Amino acid sequence: MISFLKKIIKKFYYAITGCIDGMLYDKSIQLQGGISILVILFGIYFQLHIHEWMIIIGMIGFVVALEYVNSALEGIVDMISPDYHPMAKKIKDYAAAAVFIASITAFIMAVLIFINRM
Repeated sequence: MISFLKKIIKKFYYAITGCIDGMLYDKSIQLQGGISILVILFGIYFQLHIHEWMIIIGMIGFVVALEYVNSALEGIVDMISPDYHPMAKKIKDYAAAAVFIASITAFIMAVLIFINRM
């Protein structure tokens, strides 16, 4: 039982370390974090209802988590293929496209929520 708890604690430690590292050193994650803070401040100002908060927080979590995955994929691709390769470019472009699509979707959902408050 103790070894099981130690493993869980280590996993949380690694996850928190990754979160902190991304926030400190990755410009794209910092940008998403800044946008997230602005959206949360707008939500507080406009006194969103609980179901609106659920949507906003869910979309923020989805976009930021996807940005971490994108950054991890970019790092792996750069490590495996330091020289230019068309497939490496395609992998990085697809990962960036996933973040872009999620961000646009989150933006549209936020506009639909906030437009009723203005």
